[in-house]
Amino acid sequence: MLSLLTAAALASAAPDEAASAATPTTHCSDAETVLFDCPIGAKRVSLCQSTQSKERVVFYRFGRLGKVELSWPNEPGPFDQHFEIDHELIPSPPGGDVRPRLETLRVQFSIDGNLYSVFEELVDFDLDAQGIWVFPKTGEPVKLTCSAPSTQRLSDVQR
Repeated sequence: MLSLLTAAALASAAPDEAASAATPTTHCSDAETVLFDCPIGAKRVSLCQSTQSKERVVFYRFGRLGKVELSWPNEPGPFDQHFEIDHELIPSPPGGDVRPRLETLRVQFSIDGNLYSVFEELVDFDLDAQGIWVFPKTGEPVKLTCSAPSTQRLSDVQR
């Protein structure tokens, strides 16, 4: 009878244990808010904001879930100390020209002379592409595009 009670207790505990050991879906911790997150092939890019600080502290993380390959900044600090926001707008010209309105938002940072730019491109207000541009100190730039859109928008990072 004791073994049945033990089995029942273990069975009822299993869902809680499974939930706590659930695979994360972003690089953000429970103490962070997801500002941006998307898959790039088998890897993910995440921008995470700390909920533990009065200042706006944001982290960039890239790599496979559970195995971050690149994280920035190394030491937490105010957003403006580690990142720049760039917003480029090319409006449609007046007079009925059919050229679309183009908008690009970027959250950028540099490490050792290499520029990393998380981007979002919109055409006529519709999402066209998201991902990362990497501009190495030497060599050609590389564009890594999200294979599925982020549920969050970079425009929210500006606020």
